[in-house]
Amino acid sequence: MSATTGRVVLSLLLLLMAACSRPAETVAPQLYTLDSPRETVFSQAIALLAEWNMPLSHTDEQAGVITTDQFVLGGDDKFLGEGAGHWADCGTELFISRAATADEFRIRCTLSLRETEDGKTQLRVQTNMTVYEEDAIGTKTRTCASRRRLEARFAEELQTRLAGGT
Repeated sequence: MSATTGRVVLSLLLLLMAACSRPAETVAPQLYTLDSPRETVFSQAIALLAEWNMPLSHTDEQAGVITTDQFVLGGDDKFLGEGAGHWADCGTELFISRAATADEFRIRCTLSLRETEDGKTQLRVQTNMTVYEEDAIGTKTRTCASRRRLEARFAEELQTRLAGGT
């Protein structure tokens, strides 16, 4: 094989690898309206985060802000019965989800609560998700996009709690 042919083959392989990779797709945060006053939502949100074993790093009831500390999962660990790929889009490499192959997956949530004029509460959950992968060169950190499933489940379970369900 000539040097020119080798370069062409190498270029095609690199192009194919790039075509098989996809970055994470970002989805805008959802705003949820809950049928309870902000003080009640605030305390129940803290209780639900504790039930989910998500440690808190900051709470400010007056400002209506709750921030969790980073919650760390090992590559094969599940959160609420689901693997990292269910919650996060970390892109793909060679058609394989980066979330599925990660050595470590981290989640941090910031909840913002705002009371509406009619006594309801608007909830916005901003989630930061990151995967860590080890290879021969070292550790790679990749920011993931939330699939908004975690936020939706949190809002649903919080509304159920507020309505007196379990």
